[in-house]
Amino acid sequence: SVKILEKNSDIRKTYQNNFKYILVDEYQDTNFIQSEWLKYLAEYNQNICCVGDDDQSIYSWRGAEIKNFLQFESVYENTKIIRLEKNYRSTQNILNVASKLIENNENRVGKNLYTNQEKGELVTLDCFRNVKDEAIEISSTIENYKKENSLNEIAILVRAIFQTREFEERFLKVGIPYRIIGGIKFYERSEIKDCVAYLRCVHQPMDDLSFERIINVPKRSIGDTTIKNISEYAKKNKCSLEIASKKLIEINKIKPKTKLGLNSLLNLLNKWRYDLKAKTDHNKLLQIILDESGYSEMLKNKKDLENENRLENIKELLVAMKEFDNLESFLEHVALATSLDQDWEIEKVNLMTLHASKGLEFNVVYLPGWEEGLFPHQKSIEEKGESGLEEERRLAYVGITRAKKIAKISFSMNRFYQGDWIDSVASRFVDELPDEYIKKNNSFTENEESDFDF
Repeated sequence: SVKILEKNSDIRKTYQNNFKYILVDEYQDTNFIQSEWLKYLAEYNQNICCVGDDDQSIYSWRGAEIKNFLQFESVYENTKIIRLEKNYRSTQNILNVASKLIENNENRVGKNLYTNQEKGELVTLDCFRNVKDEAIEISSTIENYKKENSLNEIAILVRAIFQTREFEERFLKVGIPYRIIGGIKFYERSEIKDCVAYLRCVHQPMDDLSFERIINVPKRSIGDTTIKNISEYAKKNKCSLEIASKKLIEINKIKPKTKLGLNSLLNLLNKWRYDLKAKTDHNKLLQIILDESGYSEMLKNKKDLENENRLENIKELLVAMKEFDNLESFLEHVALATSLDQDWEIEKVNLMTLHASKGLEFNVVYLPGWEEGLFPHQKSIEEKGESGLEEERRLAYVGITRAKKIAKISFSMNRFYQGDWIDSVASRFVDELPDEYIKKNNSFTENEESDFDF
């Protein structure tokens, strides 16, 4: 459509006459093509009004160009800027913290937020020994806050989706209902279901649902027709899908190419079940399964944001498995976690990523995991440098300003990552928070004393 407007003056003029006044909302999220399209539409009448917040531009990975907002004055002559600085959501202390943090960004128009509301509570900053302690303490304070706030008014905002797992586990343990906004609960995510299905097949050869899920994941040239034939044979002969697969191979009822893939899976299942299960730690067993099945390679070969999230989720699953003595107890836990009430209507704590929280608001907001490398995310800095860092800071700004009454920021000193405990360093954003509006705590479970200083 941009090319049509560019090359055809008659068509361009028709549309310019049709749209004499143009209003654009969320202008900071427009991409290059959209800005060009708007230029052609508004070129004749010059009546274009764009509303947006440059401090909330957090979608560059979707093509959003912050410079569209910052360069508006140079593109459109006689621009009038109206700053909407009165905030109707947050207390003044929350606004002060968010404003001081975002002032560290150079590429912004700038504004001074104020509210007619009370100053409110100071934003709290907590340090924890590890992420488990962080989840325990947050769940404890939620128990207190829910006396005066609906659980629907409480949110936990994380930088990466894998971070929800620790909170989900804790909430399941203490009976706090929760929902994932803009995402799926940890044990219901596709890649987690795949991993659990592989483990169930190893643990229980008669698990037909799990076998059907992994039979062609990753691709083994086993199509729907073959799976249908296996199912019909199993039903007719009252046996499992795995046994039916073996029998159909024996009687030569499987096509040669499909036979190779199916045989490979059956042999691997036997190896994992009889050669490795008794000798190998269940956590290590899953790593072997993912490597030998080709599942890890499948994810690594397709490099995009979604697959990177899947890999992070699987790493988090391996962390979760270490908390159980054996494979059987872990699978029992998963069965319990996935069988609980899914009623959306009852009051629940909201868990979501910072990106998913934009536009929402809650009385109480928790912002855990403010650790260097996680937030700001190392990949953003490596790929985009200073512009990546500024976008991460805008993400922090968005997170803080989701809170209406209470905002609680936290980080941990240790994080379990890829099989090892690693020391964490507080995010550089923590150093940028203004002391006069922050209440600093050293919070550890069981009242353990901390030797950590902010």
